[in-house]
Amino acid sequence: MVFETYPGPWPELVDLPLLPLRLNAVATDPLRLPENAGSTLRGAFGNALRRLVCVHPDRSACSGCPQETDCPYPPVFAPRAAPDQAHTQGFEDLPRPYVLRGPFADARMERGQPFALEVTLIGAAIASLPYVVLAWREMGRAGVGPGRGRFTLAEAQALDGAGRVRRTLYDGATGRLTSTEESLLSLADEFAHGSGNVPEDDESVVQSSAQEEESVTLRFVTPTALKYQRRMSPRPEFHILWRNLMRRLSLLRLAHGAGRPEMDYAEAIRLAEAVTLERWDSREREWSRYSAKQDRRVPMNGFVGVARYTGDLAPFLPALRLGAWI
Repeated sequence: MVFETYPGPWPELVDLPLLPLRLNAVATDPLRLPENAGSTLRGAFGNALRRLVCVHPDRSACSGCPQETDCPYPPVFAPRAAPDQAHTQGFEDLPRPYVLRGPFADARMERGQPFALEVTLIGAAIASLPYVVLAWREMGRAGVGPGRGRFTLAEAQALDGAGRVRRTLYDGATGRLTSTEESLLSLADEFAHGSGNVPEDDESVVQSSAQEEESVTLRFVTPTALKYQRRMSPRPEFHILWRNLMRRLSLLRLAHGAGRPEMDYAEAIRLAEAVTLERWDSREREWSRYSAKQDRRVPMNGFVGVARYTGDLAPFLPALRLGAWI
C-alpha cells in the first residue's frame, strides 16, 4: 500500500534516520528459533559483536573501559547518556539504536533451508553497518537458539518503506561490503523522504482504509504491553498507544537523532483522546525470556490482536507508519 509522504503536524517526531535491512541466511545445521525470538537473537547479536570488537574481554562492563568512547560496541548495544547530554537527566541507559524483526512463530529450519530476518538501524548506528554484518556472520558460525544451530549469512539488503529490496549491501559469497558511510546515509535519507510505506507483508502493523484520515487498523503481532499511569493497560486505547509511541520516538530521537523534539505534547495527547477504539479483538499471551544479567528466565506477558480506530487520524499516521519499523 503506497502512502504519500506527509510529516504531519509534528515533523520533528518522525525525522529519525532509519535503515531497514533484510538478512538472508541459510541454515547449515537444523536450526530452531523460539516463538518471539527477539530476545534470543538480541543476546546472540550482543555476544557476537562484543567478541568481534572488544579489546578487554576480561571486563564485565564497558563503563570505565579506556576504549569505551572509541569502541563500536557501547553505542550500538549498550548506549549510555553522556554526562553533559541535554534532556537525559534520570537516564543512564538509552534505547538501543536497532530493532530486530524475527519469526513470530516457533521457527524450525532444516539443513540447507533459506530464511530471512530483519534489522532496522537507527541514527548513528547506520554507520556501524559493517560491524553489524560481521557480528551476524559470526552469530551464524557460533550458532543460535536451542542446540546452537548454525547458519551462513548470504546477503544483507537495504529495504525501502514498503519492505522491497533497494540494494544489496553485503554478499556472503564474496565476503564484500558494497557500501560506504555516505551511501548508507543516502539510503536512510531516501527511506525518510520516499514512499512512506509500511512493510508489505501479511503481518503489516498499520493498514488504512480508503478514508485513512477517519479509520485505521493496527495489528499487534508480538506480545505487547502498554503502560499508562504506572499500570499495564488491558486495552490499547488510542491515547495510551499514542503516549507510548510518542515516548518511544522522542527517546530514540533524543538518543540517536537530533535531540528532543520541540512539540506540544499536551495538544497531541488531547487530539489522541478524541480517537475511538471502535473494535478490539485480542488474546493474552504469556511467555518467558532468558536474562543473562539475572541468569534466569523472566516471565513476560502481553496481548496480541487487531484494533480498529476511528476519528481524526491524519495527524497520527506518519508516526504510526514509523512505529511499524521501530
